[in-house]
Amino acid sequence: MPSGSNVSYQTVRLERGSHNGPEDGVCVMELASMIAGEPFSDQPECVCRVIAPVLRAYNDLMDDGRRQDLYHYASLVVGSRDTEEIEWRRADHCLSWVQQRRREAGWLFRLLHPRGQTLRDDPRTTYMRRLTPLLRHSDDRRHAQILELVDELLEIRSGGGRRRPLLPQRPLAPTSCV
Repeated sequence: MPSGSNVSYQTVRLERGSHNGPEDGVCVMELASMIAGEPFSDQPECVCRVIAPVLRAYNDLMDDGRRQDLYHYASLVVGSRDTEEIEWRRADHCLSWVQQRRREAGWLFRLLHPRGQTLRDDPRTTYMRRLTPLLRHSDDRRHAQILELVDELLEIRSGGGRRRPLLPQRPLAPTSCV
């Protein structure tokens, strides 16, 4: 974008990596920080500490076309930070998701660290090591599965109920006043 241009969450394009400012492009989490009105960062305070690394990694590992599908998720994750218990449940859900995908692929999955600790001992730090290989080389089927995983993680929340996006999913149709 030319310098001096007005850059907003409505005009940026999702790009791989982290950026100094929105003029250089944004990753999905940097876009979430813009939507939330937080300082520009790839670690916005209002986003769940389990969901953010999933989206950051996927943003950087996918092709440019599929990356643009994450634009909507930048809005959905604003306000997703929840209690520690919810974060543990989300991380545990990620581990279960990985185990199921690996089982589907016929891979051997073990629930132990090399140190002998179970993954459930600290799922918020270990789930990404197991998830990242499944984010690489995403085809249409895997892409849909990963977006579905993020949807499922967002559904795990305090108070129940479904989150509503901050941005419309598609352009609003004009209404006529009669």
